[in-house]
Amino acid sequence: MPIPSGFGQVNYRFSGAGAPSGAEVTFGFTVPGGDDPTTAGGDLITAWNATDMPDLYSLSLTFEEVLVKFGPDATGPSAVTPAGGAGGLGAAGGPQQAYLVHKHTALGGRQGRGRFYIPGVAEADVDPSGTILAARITAATTILEDFRALVALGGRELVLLHRDGSTPTAITSMTMDAKVATQRRRNRR
Repeated sequence: MPIPSGFGQVNYRFSGAGAPSGAEVTFGFTVPGGDDPTTAGGDLITAWNATDMPDLYSLSLTFEEVLVKFGPDATGPSAVTPAGGAGGLGAAGGPQQAYLVHKHTALGGRQGRGRFYIPGVAEADVDPSGTILAARITAATTILEDFRALVALGGRELVLLHRDGSTPTAITSMTMDAKVATQRRRNRR
């Protein structure tokens, strides 16, 4: 996605048995004046960990680092900040399963929606039909909203970047699907 001037993108990078080919969770965000990618990376790692996001994925997943890139694409600065830390769920992770989380904005239609996957779903949180337990969905909804709010408190608002390079749209809420998901195209063959 093109990153316009005044905006940035963060890629949360994961590795481990729960993501043998690696995995990333990506968000766009507003860049406050005087911000730099290294500071932003540290703040975004803190927001991730402080809101219990690691409690959504199993110990089989390791949060390695974040890549922060400021716009514009061709000339904006970037930085990689190490994170380190395993998931907070003690249960074993499922085989290449992920939570599917939807990003919602005030903009209607397909352009007003986005999504991302959080790998490392614990097998104990999913019934035989692939439905995620209601308690996990409730906890995840709280964690996702706390994360969005904490990032905003740091002066950065989460946004949805658009393929056409138009002005990004503020993310107003995030919800998790009731079924586990897989990224078939990204599974190792």
